[in-house]
Amino acid sequence: MDKIAEKVGAWLLIAGHTKQVLAEKLGMSVGTLNNRLSGEFEWSWSEVCQLSEIIGCQLSDFR
Repeated sequence: MDKIAEKVGAWLLIAGHTKQVLAEKLGMSVGTLNNRLSGEFEWSWSEVCQLSEIIGCQLSDFR
């Protein structure tokens, strides 16, 4: 599992956090989010930066 999917998975375990909520905050559909998390499509740099702010981690945590 890649680090982004790992960190998002941990974030999703927190009550009230869902893929729907995360997708809305990122301005994408749940389907697009799933494609990013599965590695089918790559994340853009701006998406990664926004994601780190939303889930509360450092960019270096994605290494």
